[in-house]
Amino acid sequence: MGVPLSRFKEWIIKPPSALHRMRLGPESSDNPLMLQFFTWEAKHSNLSWWAHLEAEVPQLAKMGFTQIWLPPPNKAAESTGRGYDAYDLWDLGEFKQKEVVETRWGSKEELLSACNAAKDSGVDILIDAVLNV
Repeated sequence: MGVPLSRFKEWIIKPPSALHRMRLGPESSDNPLMLQFFTWEAKHSNLSWWAHLEAEVPQLAKMGFTQIWLPPPNKAAESTGRGYDAYDLWDLGEFKQKEVVETRWGSKEELLSACNAAKDSGVDILIDAVLNV
């Protein structure tokens, strides 16, 4: 009939560690390696950032990267914003807001395509999320 109150209080005061449930890389990897795939000034000259990522993923996987850390993919308050100045957490580049559809990084379709390419290459994607809006 549920969790005893004493166990619930213990969980609230000292929650269990989540580390044992976290993946540190693909199961076949004994040496996970993460790459931060953005800088504050990151911009590709003729591709969206997500399309650039998709093009680079196979080579990054060959180099041994098992995880790629991406910037916040959501619509920013400024058109050149990096996502840390969140405007709409649910708009990943699919709605016309702030006079544009895409985010600084590209469209939702490009993001999903890059994530699928990473998955196909055995690379995990980590998203930097800003939820304190």
